Amino acid sequence: MEKLNLKESVADDSFTMYSPSKKSRASFSPKSRRLETNKLDYKQLLCELDNEIEVYESKALNTIQMHEKDFLVAYSAHMGKVYKDLERLKKKANENNFMLKKDQAV
Repeated sequence: MEKLNLKESVADDSFTMYSPSKKSRASFSPKSRRLETNKLDYKQLLCELDNEIEVYESKALNTIQMHEKDFLVAYSAHMGKVYKDLERLKKKANENNFMLKKDQAV
């Protein structure tokens, strides 16, 4: 059984890197044509991103409006309770004040 020498197999020319020939390089489109294609791709991508941003903004605004309505309803209900509590406490304070004056008069 013959051992393979790793150094010899790496040094073999069959493992050379691919390098395009001049003919294959010439078959590519000109630089300006590639730039135009890239510009179109970027413009299309920007349009798509703008559309996504608009969709996101509209969803965010709808969500904010919904939460704002919910908050105002909850705030209004809470303030109604606070107002009733204040009225009740004022009435109680007035009754206590009246009883105190009545006791002092006797």
